[in-house]
Amino acid sequence: MTYRIQRGPHVEPPPKIDGDPLPVASISATANAALVGAMTDHDILTRWHAGREQRPGDSMTVDLGQPRTVHGAETLIGGYVADFPRQLSIETSLDGQLWSPAWGGGTALMAFSAALADPLNVPLAFPFDPRAARYLRFTQTGSEQVYYWSVAELRVLGR
Repeated sequence: MTYRIQRGPHVEPPPKIDGDPLPVASISATANAALVGAMTDHDILTRWHAGREQRPGDSMTVDLGQPRTVHGAETLIGGYVADFPRQLSIETSLDGQLWSPAWGGGTALMAFSAALADPLNVPLAFPFDPRAARYLRFTQTGSEQVYYWSVAELRVLGR
């Protein structure tokens, strides 16, 4: 038996974020805070995870230690392919008090495309207009009743 599948429209590859990985001074999280170090240990097998289903309002905040020019962020979910955040909001701040939106939306198609392009790392890329920031806050705005929100590695990119 033979099947013929028509080619669909061209889809652009996941965006590349301009810039270099920036040093992260600290990370805090509203859920399972004891595991945040796994996001920057350069080991794709370890991870931070919420420890339960995904809930709106769960967040993690990255402190770069000083203001930097930030171009975007990348979270790798590695082998935890079902643990992508269902809806995500990313905000930036210079002082940790006044926040500006940087990126927001659903991530399902992004996670699927990343799994096809790089199945060992599954990098979710969140590019945004370059801006000065010391802090980045990632907030889960969706729900998922079974799968966790996991991050095996986190990179903030910029200059």
